[in-house]
Amino acid sequence: MRRYGADPTAKRDSTAAINRALKANRYVYALFGTFKISASLGPRGLVMAANQVFEGFSNATLSINADLVWAITATAISNVLLRGWTIIGNGSTGTNGFRAGRAVNFDGVSNFIIERLTISGLGNMNVIPTNDANNGGFGINILNDSANSSNGLITDCTITEIAGGGINAGDGIMISKWAGSPTMRDITIKDCSVSTCGRNCYSIATSTGFPTNIRLINCYAEKSSAAGLDIEDGINCTVEECHFSRCGNDQTFFDPLSVFGRTYRLLAGIATGNLDVGIIWRRCHVKGCYYGMTYGATSGLTIEYCRVENSIVSDITMGLASGATNMRLTNNKFLTPLDCFGYYSSASDIRLSVQDCTFAGRVLLSSVRGAHFVGNRFLKSLCFTGGPGSRDIVVERCAFADWPGPGIDLSAANIAVNDLQVIENDFSGAGTLSYGIRVGFSSAQRLVATGNRFTGLCVAGIGIRNGGGLRVLATVQANTFSQSASGIVCDAQGIRDGVIEGNAFTGVSGWCIDFKDIGAGNNLDGMRIINNVSQTDVTNGLRIAVTTGAFDNTVLTGNNFHSCSGVKWSVSAGNTHGYSANNITE
Repeated sequence: MRRYGADPTAKRDSTAAINRALKANRYVYALFGTFKISASLGPRGLVMAANQVFEGFSNATLSINADLVWAITATAISNVLLRGWTIIGNGSTGTNGFRAGRAVNFDGVSNFIIERLTISGLGNMNVIPTNDANNGGFGINILNDSANSSNGLITDCTITEIAGGGINAGDGIMISKWAGSPTMRDITIKDCSVSTCGRNCYSIATSTGFPTNIRLINCYAEKSSAAGLDIEDGINCTVEECHFSRCGNDQTFFDPLSVFGRTYRLLAGIATGNLDVGIIWRRCHVKGCYYGMTYGATSGLTIEYCRVENSIVSDITMGLASGATNMRLTNNKFLTPLDCFGYYSSASDIRLSVQDCTFAGRVLLSSVRGAHFVGNRFLKSLCFTGGPGSRDIVVERCAFADWPGPGIDLSAANIAVNDLQVIENDFSGAGTLSYGIRVGFSSAQRLVATGNRFTGLCVAGIGIRNGGGLRVLATVQANTFSQSASGIVCDAQGIRDGVIEGNAFTGVSGWCIDFKDIGAGNNLDGMRIINNVSQTDVTNGLRIAVTTGAFDNTVLTGNNFHSCSGVKWSVSAGNTHGYSANNITE
């Protein structure tokens, strides 16, 4: 470069001299020095050619010396290697310095490598923060406007202080398909560190097509005003072994809460949009972000082996109007004790799978059709909220820990969760877990609970409030209830057409099975209460107490409450069309 007149002392502008070197040679380099750069063609500063290497060694720096300068550019070419440079934008965290700088701008470049760049100080702030189109900067910007951008590697780059206001600029590394060629694919970002950005540390963005097979591997992001990573939208993009810290709540450039409000979904470690397909987040660590992860109506979102903790609002939540379909969460730890998930979808079959995860906060579900929770650990409730519509949900082999509330919470009125199956779970209280399963008025129909273990409940294993004469229970079978205040309780109004069979009770201080205050119009009808048994240290057995209602068409047979020390059998008159036999009540 010096042979073409470039000045390593930064006393003169070196743009034209370096461009002469780039035009004449396939390999252009500098061993040391700081070179002033300004615009030569539009915003473009230095312009790379096809089949070229442009390298700065350990002490080689490019210093932007004007507004609206893109320091290193390449357009509609292939086979380029950019390596080793330090690029200083000379912007600022305020309104001083050079505005709207970009360190690297590749548009329609294929077969490229960008490695070992150190980038800082791109752009400045407008006095109106969101009006940043002509002020905010970018670190590395890969576009698809002029031609196909593909087969790229960005590796070992360090980027910091990229100004922006969250609307048009402020990204550390951006992969964006806005116009032009329909294909933008196979780009890997690896071993990079991005910090202190006015918008997102990393972005995968589109308006007219979908970046495909974009991968982030072992990257670090911290202190973004918006997301650590925003994928909006992409196809088959993978985020693996990445770390996100203090994203969505950094105010170096502006306060995002004051501009976008407290529920803005991009204030997150990782965020997706509505049109993403096949996105994978794997073995990522998200710590101290506003939201840990947010998601929209994507298809095939997979989150596995991730750890999210110390979030300000929630570890994971639905950030748009609808949740994902074919969503899979496996072996994740969501460790902040705040409400999370917030899932809602009106789709007929969402195929949601949550397996072997730990949730420290309440897991909220509004409308869910077709979901399987297996092997999870809930430190608070799995809580159903919102209006009617949820159905076909399986909760299997999960563990519910002690906390001052229920394990599975259906206590909100009129939510009508249909065909919920609760199978072989552990509800392990130590004196503060109120219920294993809590059902409110008209909040469940045809509930199945089989093979569960209810221990240490301070109110009841299964509690139904205001049964309403509905078919709340389909089957409650082969469960064990121990060291609890009560076993199965329906504490106002009856239910119908359910089976309570083969349950065992140990250390129950109240009633094993208790239907009380059965009032008019809400009868206990068509129940089958069969082969239930009290074992040791049990006070009371079965109570069916009618006040102003009725009790009929019920089968009571094979129950054994002989070991109860208090009232073994207290059944109101009625059951004219029912059957009672072979019960041990003395």
